[in-house]
Amino acid sequence: FTIPQDYTQIDTPIATEIFSFGDEEIEESEKYKEFYLNDSLSAFLDENLQLYGIKTNDGDTVLPAQYTNINPYENGLAIVSNENNEFGALDLQFRPIIPLEYESLNFNSEDQTFIFSKNGKYGIIDSHFNVKLECEYDSFSNYHNGYGVFSKYRESKWSDDVWVDNFLIDNNGKVQYKIKESFADGHKIVCCVDDQQNM
Repeated sequence: FTIPQDYTQIDTPIATEIFSFGDEEIEESEKYKEFYLNDSLSAFLDENLQLYGIKTNDGDTVLPAQYTNINPYENGLAIVSNENNEFGALDLQFRPIIPLEYESLNFNSEDQTFIFSKNGKYGIIDSHFNVKLECEYDSFSNYHNGYGVFSKYRESKWSDDVWVDNFLIDNNGKVQYKIKESFADGHKIVCCVDDQQNM
């Protein structure tokens, strides 16, 4: 696979969102004391606990401080993380609609799905909060127009090399193609298909 010399790299909000899994520790002095969640709610920092809760614009606490991070609401859900670095999502009534049990959780606004990881493997949760793709893939990259590239690693039988099998998978968790190579081109994923048969 060779990258063309005249290519233009584009950083999209989706790419930033997908790869911002919250692995970096934030120093206490760098934490925001309060920030926007939606038009009527904001997160606040309990400086003694160093945890975030939720309050109304009038200042009434509606959820006590208990999360290490709360993302702004998108499509009625806020991704949160706890002190064990587990991610989940709250609805507007502050109920955990997606349980806090994932190593990472990112909302894909393009098709209203979530990319998650657990035990170092990646999968997909649909807009009805059902797991559509179990955690069996070692890595994930490029998600556009309802398709993502997921990879499985396997060790060579003859050497210490690691082989990578790449798959183009739709947002319903169905493998469409086993692919040789892929790259993002604007809002498309360009793939070199391993064979011409649908999986």
